[in-house]
Amino acid sequence: MCYPMPVFIIGTYNADGTPNTYARGYAGNIYVGSGGVVEMNGGTIKGGTATHSGGNIYVDGTGEFTMNGGTITGGKVTGKGRNGGNVFISSKSTFTLKSGQISNGVSYNCAANLYTNGKFVMTGGYIGGGKIYNWSTRKLVPTENRANV
Repeated sequence: MCYPMPVFIIGTYNADGTPNTYARGYAGNIYVGSGGVVEMNGGTIKGGTATHSGGNIYVDGTGEFTMNGGTITGGKVTGKGRNGGNVFISSKSTFTLKSGQISNGVSYNCAANLYTNGKFVMTGGYIGGGKIYNWSTRKLVPTENRANV
């Protein structure tokens, strides 16, 4: 598969019992493609790993993700020069944070928790914690960037 359907949940299974995998290295847990719409009203999305971008969530094309509550945490992007430990928002997509928490992401470039080329709207919630890899010292260092509404 080259491109997933509008919403692709990693770690699920196809009808024939084979695991769904998204091999391009985007989105460790949830990929939202063009035309896809996801609304998160609670719960936890955690621990996803991607080599390219969006350790937990990658919102692509004209995709939309609205977070009304819950937690997105512990996502990691492992590729050198890659962004968005927890969430990556591509150029024409939208991520709206109304309530909830995005925290403790890890990136090997910048934006431990959230990276955006697209539209990001924050009317509530919290973003904080996380670590960014320092290539000079070869150590993960805590980021001090935080947002709280």
